[in-house]
Amino acid sequence: MKTFPRSALPWMLGLALTLSLATGCAQLAGFGIGLTNIEAIQQQPRNYTKVYVGGTVGNQVGLLGTSVYELKQGDSTIWVLTKQQPPPSGSTVRLEANVQYQGIVVSNVDLGKAYLEEIRRL
Repeated sequence: MKTFPRSALPWMLGLALTLSLATGCAQLAGFGIGLTNIEAIQQQPRNYTKVYVGGTVGNQVGLLGTSVYELKQGDSTIWVLTKQQPPPSGSTVRLEANVQYQGIVVSNVDLGKAYLEEIRRL
């Protein structure tokens, strides 16, 4: 078995770390991580905290210091709150987000909706 001098250890560790990070980023970009279905989030929002979702950008609304945009997967949609510039309408995005829920109770019926708070785009 070939041995390497101790001075090569930091270089080898750096190379291993770089390769691990590159592999992890490729998986997050959609090659290994599962995306959550928007319909599932809307049906059971309290079952989710952090999700990875993807879809097509729809309508957008600018707010003070933030924006919201609609994310579509087929017939399902959810609003995404972001502090960044929203992606262009019609573009496809993947993102990591926290699931939030705003409850609205009318006559003992919860009419609330889930929305996403964007952490980062992938």
